[in-house]
Amino acid sequence: MSEKLSGKLLVIGGDESLRSLFPSIAEVGVEIVTASDVYDALVTVEQERPAWVFLDLSDSENEQLELLTALGRVAPGLPVLVAFPLSRRESAARALTLGAAATLLRPFYLGEVIALLRQHRVRTEEAPFDALEALAGGVAHEINNPLTIVNGWIQMLLRETSEGSRPHRPLDVMRTECDRIAAVVRDLQILAISAPLERQPVKLFSTLLDVVEELRSQDRLAHLRVDLQPSGNLPHVDVDVVQMKKAFRELILNAVDATAPPGGHLVIEVVPGGDEQVVRFIDNGRGIRPENLRRVLLPFFMEGRKEGRRGIGLAIVRGVVEAHGGVLTIASAPGEGTTVEIVLPLLFKGRDGEGPPEPTGGGPADDEDDWEAPEW
Repeated sequence: MSEKLSGKLLVIGGDESLRSLFPSIAEVGVEIVTASDVYDALVTVEQERPAWVFLDLSDSENEQLELLTALGRVAPGLPVLVAFPLSRRESAARALTLGAAATLLRPFYLGEVIALLRQHRVRTEEAPFDALEALAGGVAHEINNPLTIVNGWIQMLLRETSEGSRPHRPLDVMRTECDRIAAVVRDLQILAISAPLERQPVKLFSTLLDVVEELRSQDRLAHLRVDLQPSGNLPHVDVDVVQMKKAFRELILNAVDATAPPGGHLVIEVVPGGDEQVVRFIDNGRGIRPENLRRVLLPFFMEGRKEGRRGIGLAIVRGVVEAHGGVLTIASAPGEGTTVEIVLPLLFKGRDGEGPPEPTGGGPADDEDDWEAPEW
């Protein structure tokens, strides 16, 4: 009996003859996911992390070839199988030059599809599906270097011009815009998270308390009532405190953005889960439309623009959580608020199999049973 395959096959396009093969392909262990257009396909690649892509050139030829180019950028190494009718031979040849792993002449048979899937399968955990993060890091590096030079020259020229003079005003505007670009670059660098995590055993509840108090001191929680709800004396979790604080901060600020004054309410639950710990952020905000649930984790996607916010927060949260070996899920509906759940392993096992060092200190929330909620 042939070895079963394992992984997801993203099918883009295709007619009834292809769809009729889906049940048989599923029998060998392949899960079928579909995409309707170019944007949906890119989102699906990021969210579903398929092991293969099947692209049909029967229609919308130019758009499909553009998609092939885009896939090569956001998921290099992902095998793309291209099906084509005889009349599209030149397009099939072009698809190979654009990075397709193989082409398949229509009409084809189930055995041909299975054979190509076996030939071009990749281990999902080794495939470079963090390409967006890698791309973000590269773009940030390429922008940051010239930006630093430009900003330096602007600063020098500003010092040489008197305030109120004719050239001073445009230079000041240029400096402000450079600062805006620099802020975006910092976001991209955070998204890339290329540096090793500096893990230490901490109490997540104590970390959350620090973040809430910091935001409150900055008057960022003016209309939002925050209820922190720990569950008993929770164990330490092995995390990078700096990165995890960034993630928690983004989720709390998202709740601020999503709720309307004066009745905004955010409940943060910290509960045990065996060898894991669960943190839930439950707000009573406007919720997320179903068609956007898969897109909110993409960089720079926002349902509504907010001053000083660039739509990269949830992408950063996802990156931080996954870097810790955790899982991030979002449940939401319009008008019913949003629940974001983070599941983190308690301990991180290094290559030598050893866990983290013994926790030192503990902070104000070592015993959550004795903690009394402040009035926020």
